[in-house]
Amino acid sequence: MAEIFLSPKASKARVRAAENARRNRAEIVRELSWGRVTRRELIKMGLITSAGLLVPIGGLNPFVSSASADDGGIPRSPLFGCQPFTQPMPRFDVLPRNPVSVLN
Repeated sequence: MAEIFLSPKASKARVRAAENARRNRAEIVRELSWGRVTRRELIKMGLITSAGLLVPIGGLNPFVSSASADDGGIPRSPLFGCQPFTQPMPRFDVLPRNPVSVLN
């Protein structure tokens, strides 16, 4: 296993995720060096920036935390005193149809 710059106290899951990210990065570099994929295709896929840097997404960077809401570490969105819905949202599939002449 290559050097991973994580704390020696890091959990096994974190080390496993870092190793998986290293393998993913190595696969991208291998495919790029073999000519199976071009920089333009990587930019279109959103994996690298125009400057050639890898985008910090979960599967490529071990230091990017997961963005899923199931983690429990993400706080809920603040409501700032918003009231609950008081009227049903109008939906086009349940509204009565009117002729065009009535609309003006």
